[in-house]
Amino acid sequence: MAYTIRHFMWGYQQLFRSGQGLQVKHLFQALDARFDPQVFVVGVLTQDRADRCRACVEPEAHFWIESEAFNRVLNRAQEIIPTDPESEVWVSHPLAQEWHSEKLLKRAVVKATEEVIEACANRPDGMTYSASWPTMVEGFLVMVVIGLQDAVLNSHPRLQIGELALSPYRRFKVPVSLIDSVLTEYLGDATEELRKPDPGQDILSGRSRDEVLRAAGQRMMTGVAQRADSWDNQQGCEKGLFDACNQIAATKYEQTTGSGTLLVARQDHPAVHREVAFKTPVNIHNRRAARKLLELTDQRTALHLNAKDAWGLATVEGYERHSEDIFDVRITGLHQWELAHGGTVLMRVRDWLPSLPKPSIDVQKLRVDLLRIFPDLTDEGAELLVGLVETGEKERHGTMLVISSEAEAEAERLASQATRLEPCQLTPNALSRLTPIDGAVLLDVNGVCHAIGVILDGLADKAGDPARGARYNSALRYVATRNEPCMAVVVSEDGGVDIVPALRPPVRRADIDAVTAQLASISDTPVLDRERFAKLVDWLEAHAFYLLAEDCERLNSIVARIDEKIAADDPEGFHIIRHPLEPHPGFDPSFYYEEELAKTR
Repeated sequence: MAYTIRHFMWGYQQLFRSGQGLQVKHLFQALDARFDPQVFVVGVLTQDRADRCRACVEPEAHFWIESEAFNRVLNRAQEIIPTDPESEVWVSHPLAQEWHSEKLLKRAVVKATEEVIEACANRPDGMTYSASWPTMVEGFLVMVVIGLQDAVLNSHPRLQIGELALSPYRRFKVPVSLIDSVLTEYLGDATEELRKPDPGQDILSGRSRDEVLRAAGQRMMTGVAQRADSWDNQQGCEKGLFDACNQIAATKYEQTTGSGTLLVARQDHPAVHREVAFKTPVNIHNRRAARKLLELTDQRTALHLNAKDAWGLATVEGYERHSEDIFDVRITGLHQWELAHGGTVLMRVRDWLPSLPKPSIDVQKLRVDLLRIFPDLTDEGAELLVGLVETGEKERHGTMLVISSEAEAEAERLASQATRLEPCQLTPNALSRLTPIDGAVLLDVNGVCHAIGVILDGLADKAGDPARGARYNSALRYVATRNEPCMAVVVSEDGGVDIVPALRPPVRRADIDAVTAQLASISDTPVLDRERFAKLVDWLEAHAFYLLAEDCERLNSIVARIDEKIAADDPEGFHIIRHPLEPHPGFDPSFYYEEELAKTR
């Protein structure tokens, strides 16, 4: 039996969608590992054909929205066009008017498509969907649609203004966050891939992940420059603000690494108070001159500039954050800087590669993990420790808390490399006074502090990360070699918080059994449901850590049997070579199965 496509657009549509799904996952999980993006393809037929469906969705089967839902997209687009402010713009040249009309139609098609998705009763909860610019493929206007989890999106800071006006009739979008900028770059790349002959034939084409991230960082900073000053005032600079910030951060002055703040705002902004004015503006793309001026800044005074010129040293007073037209660029080290608005960091850049600031600590997960690591801990005790961790998170100089069930004995053992204290109950105020010195704060599960400035010991661990600081790696080594229940909370100077050990969330054993049963039922059916099979295998691979040895043995047998059926049905098609599932040596059912954890509480 050959595998056929009923909602057919072009021959490589399945490979195209699969390839885009892999790229999107790789890209967005580089920003935040919690992202689990969803990708599908929508095409609407532009001319009636007896051998084609009016609309097609890929994947076509067992998906939450069906192709027929998009049958009226073109009709709805015609209703939307008159509501577009740019529909009132008339272009005199016939060819230019044709391009303008095409742009209005495609923009309306995107909006109509997103309306259909939003109105779908089966749409997954907690997801935001965005469609790419429509591209003509074999008579279809084809769009790639990506869905991202609201919970992850909302955990990162973002601006509120997403559009700026060019005229009463024309507006243009500016990124509200690095995630938004990455999304725009990805959708643009997806459009370019659709313009190639037989899109999907080469699933490895396109830009690399880091290239997309750098382009997104550049787009983000271009948006900042556009918000801060009119584009007319920034004409004449070949490079943008992103390049200028990277060049300044990469340049030493008299062999010293730079640190200081760039204030991005228009020259006459009422909230900017100039303390020193340069008689002639300094071009910030003259890296040596700009780096030299950075030496004049301090914690209070910044170098005032736009994407082209620096005008002097200034401070900010009376700024209204809702206007979103003043930004700080903080040079934090060699090749390192961060973008902030109103004191909130929006983006960090290291070696030209942008990233998101780490979100605040997940209090609910911390609370659960404390109860898992310390089974005898009361709910009240957990709340006390959570409060202390939240206090430690606010320490700008960085710190480390070590919570140990054997804190008193550890304080004695490490006495030669610590400052021992008379045991005292920690409060948030007391903790703030104890963290400025180097070393860890050692406390027990009751929040009683036994030592400060503790230099931790421990054997080198393969889980160490040379790209991270000494504080984080020493916590890894120490926790990995302790036999008693222990947790370390590492607060980095850049505001990031790491919990060691970084526990995986517990799962229900019933979920593993259900997926196993569903796979077994698929293997027994005469007509294979490939899409469902792929989703179940993806779930298993994502949860392989939780599988017992007997699970792996049974599942490998079932998956191999289904793969053999697929190969027999479609001998000339593409086939996946899978690595067999294997039990993880660090898995403990009593620690990671919710049912077992419940018995201990």
